[in-house]
Parts: sequence; C-alpha cells; structure tokens
Amino acid sequence: MFEGLRKPMDLIVIVVTLLSYGCPVQAIVHAFGLDERTVATWRDRAGQHCQRVHEAIVEQGKLDLVHVQADEIRVKGRKMVAWMGLAMMVSTRLWIAGTVSRSREKELANALLQQVREPLCAFAPCSS
Repeated sequence: MFEGLRKPMDLIVIVVTLLSYGCPVQAIVHAFGLDERTVATWRDRAGQHCQRVHEAIVEQGKLDLVHVQADEIRVKGRKMVAWMGLAMMVSTRLWIAGTVSRSREKELANALLQQVREPLCAFAPCSS
C-alpha cells in the first residue's frame, strides 16, 4: 500500500481513514493541500489492498465464524430505494459479506447467507 509513495505515512493513513468515513475528496484536497489525483490514487490503492486482504482471508475460509451478525439497511437513491444485506464477524467486527437488492425479500437474505457459507464449504462439507 505504501510502497513508492513520497508523502509521510501518517498523512496517507489520515487521508485513507477520512475517505473510509465518507469525507469528500475535495474536502481532503482543500484541508491538506494535496492534488485531487493523489488522493484518488491513495483511495484506489487502499481499495485494491482491501480486496487482496479480503481474498486472502475471507474468501479462503480463514475465519472463525462462530458468531456472525447479519442485517439489512434501506438505502435511498435518486428515484429509487434499494436494500443492502451485510454480514459481520462479531469477534473482530470484520465485514465479511454484502449484497444489494431492489426488494427486501427472501432472496436478499439467501444471497447474503450464501456469501457467508461459501468459503466455509470449500474446506468442509456443508449441507444444503
């Protein structure tokens, strides 16, 4: 993530943290005097790093999924409403799965459950 970057690591961590909490890129550019392309590059690199961690840990079934909490959130968009199903490993508060649907029906819950079960079933037989 930090390889080849010329700014102090502390600044990069602060910027990525602000981005993860929804702070607009333009606000960060203004507050820290950074170029918008630099902030966007850091955001993209952090996202790629998170994807690699997800693939290496979550998708490989290297989790102790004794307790998983799942919930759905109603999301309002421009002229639409969608539902997000999210699952979290309780012991670490790691988000392990998520799915989106236009309706809050059984299929949303089934798709979320399938994402949680899939890595586990790759290493141990799961009943259907």
